[in-house]
Amino acid sequence: ESDILITEIFCDDEFNCRGSITRMDVLDLMKDIEANGLLQPILVQPWVSETKPNIKYRIILGHRRFTACKHLGLKTIRASVRSGLSESDAMRLNFVENLKRKDLNVIQEARFLSRFRLMGLTLEEIAKIVGYSVPWVLDRLNLLQLPSDIQDEVAAGLVTLTQAKMLVKNSYSTQEIYTLFKEMKDMKAR
Repeated sequence: ESDILITEIFCDDEFNCRGSITRMDVLDLMKDIEANGLLQPILVQPWVSETKPNIKYRIILGHRRFTACKHLGLKTIRASVRSGLSESDAMRLNFVENLKRKDLNVIQEARFLSRFRLMGLTLEEIAKIVGYSVPWVLDRLNLLQLPSDIQDEVAAGLVTLTQAKMLVKNSYSTQEIYTLFKEMKDMKAR
């Protein structure tokens, strides 16, 4: 563990399963860090960037903590450096920590899991990496077949995972999906 200059750390929004983190996302965390200091260091790995020669590390765990410290104007952040991680090992650590810390929505989970698919991994391999069953992984990946605007509404919790899965599994047309989705939202609102 050591203090590392914030300017030497790459906060990769595409790597982080939560995506981009804004100042609004970390206001409470900023207040806590101001009052109590950073209670847990972030985890980084050595990183080389041809376009940003001052970058020496990429965040694996602690994107929210990093963003809060950066917005507080801190010059350094306490970090543990882990060398030798494969990309899939780093992704697994990021995913598992975020699942345990603050619930990801099912679309964030699905989009992150799809990155393992793009790496050529099977459903079984992905399930083993993230520590969940193949059906759990498949249920989430299947949600990515929904139109993107419906994915956004599923992410917002406007329907349950069970309802969203039903939209995918029954091979409905796009128009039928929109009609059923509206009915599901209306039922939930009642």
